[in-house]
Amino acid sequence: DPFLCAAPPAGSLVGEIAMIRRGNCTFVIKVQNAAAAGAVAVVLVNNADAALNPALDNTTIPVGVVTLSQGNAIEDFYVDNAGVTALLDYPSEPTATEPDQVATFSSRGPSAYAALKPDVAAPGVDVLAALAGGADALGLSSGTSMASPHAAGALTLLRALHPEWTPAEAKSALMLTATPAMTDAVDGAPATPLMRGAGRIQVGPAMAPGLVMDATPAAMRAADPAAGGDPSTLNIPSLQALHCIDRCTFERTVTAVERGSWQASLEDIGGSVAPSGFLLQAGESRTITITIDVEGEEQGAWAFGRVVLEPLARSLPTLSMPVAVFVDPLELAIEPEEVDASAPAGGSAQAAITLSNLGNDGLTWSLFQGQRALPIVDQPANTLNGLVSTLYADSGTGALVADDFELAEPTTIEELSVEGFLFANYGDTVDQYATSITWSVWADADGAPAGAPGQGAPPVWSYTTSPSNPGVARGTNTLALDLAAASLDLALPAGRYWLVAYPTFDSLPMPGGLTVIWYRFLRDVQDGAVAQEINTEPEFGGTPGAQWGGIDSAFPGHYGASMTVLATGLCTPPWATADSTGGSLGAGESSTLGVTLSADALDPGVHHGRLCIESNDPQRPLSIVPLRFEVDS
Repeated sequence: DPFLCAAPPAGSLVGEIAMIRRGNCTFVIKVQNAAAAGAVAVVLVNNADAALNPALDNTTIPVGVVTLSQGNAIEDFYVDNAGVTALLDYPSEPTATEPDQVATFSSRGPSAYAALKPDVAAPGVDVLAALAGGADALGLSSGTSMASPHAAGALTLLRALHPEWTPAEAKSALMLTATPAMTDAVDGAPATPLMRGAGRIQVGPAMAPGLVMDATPAAMRAADPAAGGDPSTLNIPSLQALHCIDRCTFERTVTAVERGSWQASLEDIGGSVAPSGFLLQAGESRTITITIDVEGEEQGAWAFGRVVLEPLARSLPTLSMPVAVFVDPLELAIEPEEVDASAPAGGSAQAAITLSNLGNDGLTWSLFQGQRALPIVDQPANTLNGLVSTLYADSGTGALVADDFELAEPTTIEELSVEGFLFANYGDTVDQYATSITWSVWADADGAPAGAPGQGAPPVWSYTTSPSNPGVARGTNTLALDLAAASLDLALPAGRYWLVAYPTFDSLPMPGGLTVIWYRFLRDVQDGAVAQEINTEPEFGGTPGAQWGGIDSAFPGHYGASMTVLATGLCTPPWATADSTGGSLGAGESSTLGVTLSADALDPGVHHGRLCIESNDPQRPLSIVPLRFEVDS
């Protein structure tokens, strides 16, 4: 039995090393069966060419681990070379074959505030650590619970060596001397500051860094964003900006631990450091100004680099501070967001619309006229938070989020899309785990959906399908459905509706033990009625038979949920005339679009229309300005 899930005959493995393959039962059962048959050690063979950290509680013999290809090679060699004896040298000499890696399970940035996280990286994968249960209990363990003691121990050593340092100065010594030479275990690419912070800590150089940085408790309190502070002003050895238009400027103050001359520069990103060189006596401080120039950097993406402090004395280490700035994309802002005007029969009204570029240079716009697919509902996520919108097949329970939209006229829907994020392994997407995805449209019942799965009125329209079927977006955590590609029709009369979208997973947790949850992104603005939540899953604090309730109760400060609804509509009605059909805007520039609304050919009453402004704003390439024009009799 290559899996050794059943106990072999007593004494059949006396003095042997048992090679056992992964699968069919727990690692503990495999090792205990081998030990009971007399084995002196076990080699576990993984079922993939990847690292393995098996749980081995209550086992008493040594266990080694090899990858699938390594195990196959060992087995093939043994078959062809029976009787060969293999020896392991002791003590062994470690051979470094790979650079430091950021583990797949390691938390990544960015933080929601202008302070770079993580700060540093430390060893945390397959660490031989003491275990509970006995004075000699040891085992391999992974996680931040392994990395944190490394960092805490390093700081303890530094504080013992330099009792005069503040905690912030000791931390700065670790960050300034950390090595950024790390890769991402997910794809092998160089790790960015959002993954590894300043880098992997090095206690040796941190003992005599030459420079340190201090951030006082008062400065920390002043930078509290909840009190209106700005964390980017903190005197810490990292630089992060959540918004960078044209240039971003930071100030940092360094204090000399010993006399030395330093050269300051930027690497891998444009900009300057002033002064670029300075001499400090022990105890002296110098404030440097770092200007990051993002011209030429990819817009709508993070740009990375580092501030390098190079000592002229060879006895001192080279220091660095990681830089991570988000280069704002082109962003078209429109004010007012809708036009409401009136005129007497045969008359006209004037409206002025201000177009502004809130992003970097290069925005262009044009006015579209005619029929096209329109986002009649456009509610992008504007927070980093979400609520569970997931069902589990085995229990029939879960939690759902619904938000409303209103149609002023009969409408044919072309696409439904809901933004969200997945709690699973880093980089995973919904289609890897979901057995199905459902989009449902419910009628309104006094500010909430008229029903829910298994209760109340049925939906007005619903579609459940496999993630692999046509029309379903794959490789993403946005639940998007192209109705035409899926050969579906959805025509809705005027009225208020609620959109619910969710994946269905097998169980909580999944059969392999992984917990998988999909969250729908939320908004801190209310676009219609307050978005609703229903929670029937006890693991999420819900109760079977629960009813819809406002999300502001479950998540204070949030009132809406993400969603986009596309439909066919007319842009720029014949009774609306603009004084320009397009233009361009530099960073921070604005212009005014004049619009004339004519009642010449209109009957008395209220008329609805829209202006459609196309632009190279990557987040919103089409902006809709609703028009409401009342013609008096």
